[in-house]
Amino acid sequence: MIQNINMNIIINVIKIVQYEYNNKCYKNCSNGFLNDKECKCELDQCLVCPPPALYKNLCSICNTNYYPRENDPSNFLEYFQCYKDLKGYYLDKNESLYKKCYYSCDTCEIKGNNIIHNCLSCYSY
Repeated sequence: MIQNINMNIIINVIKIVQYEYNNKCYKNCSNGFLNDKECKCELDQCLVCPPPALYKNLCSICNTNYYPRENDPSNFLEYFQCYKDLKGYYLDKNESLYKKCYYSCDTCEIKGNNIIHNCLSCYSY
């Protein structure tokens, strides 16, 4: 009889606690869900952020319309910061990576050089 009671308690707990996020169980996901039982990251810019990444506000996978920045000093091991509409950078769509505009540009769509800057708008000093 005790085994049946314990099994019923376990089944009821499983029904209540349906999602896991950062090794904790939750009744629901505040940021939606990644798959059937795993919650998304609580950082808007991240789709996935395991505990070591979350501790440093970094991601292991960027959310939709967010991308990492080339040579970002805030990156740590395989974790990185994700950005949206980053000033002074253009999105390299082939690499899904923000890359630095030529130094005279505030905005650009492609890489520039000392002859052709490719600025959409110039940096105001």
